[in-house]
Amino acid sequence: MKKITHNKLVRDRIPNILIGHGLSFKAHKCNDPDFIKELSSKLEEESKEVAEKVHWYDHITEVEPTSKEEDKAYISSITEEMADVLEVFINLAKALNITTDDIEKAADKKRKERGGFEDRIFLEWSEDANEAEKKGKLK
Repeated sequence: MKKITHNKLVRDRIPNILIGHGLSFKAHKCNDPDFIKELSSKLEEESKEVAEKVHWYDHITEVEPTSKEEDKAYISSITEEMADVLEVFINLAKALNITTDDIEKAADKKRKERGGFEDRIFLEWSEDANEAEKKGKLK
């Protein structure tokens, strides 16, 4: 029997799916500290997958025009990855006893203080704040 090492958090139904396919496996339930650590790792993994799909989509559409069906398929694929990010995000918040209201309030506060991303501003460079402060420029 050839084994594939995963060593990562998986969705709840994965063991049943493996059993349904007649596959052997070893799994265990994470304790609280490990669960939070694994959710954090999973969030990184899933976020990276979203970014990779978006970059791939950007690359493909730059090379040649895509059909509406191709666009729909790419966007659907990105949506699936974003759903994974959302699922992990929600579970990480729950594991840390953070409510969605808490998150929304923090997001609103940041948006009021620093803005959102609606204006699509891409900062190319800025002066070093420490250096500007030394020169008396920073107030």
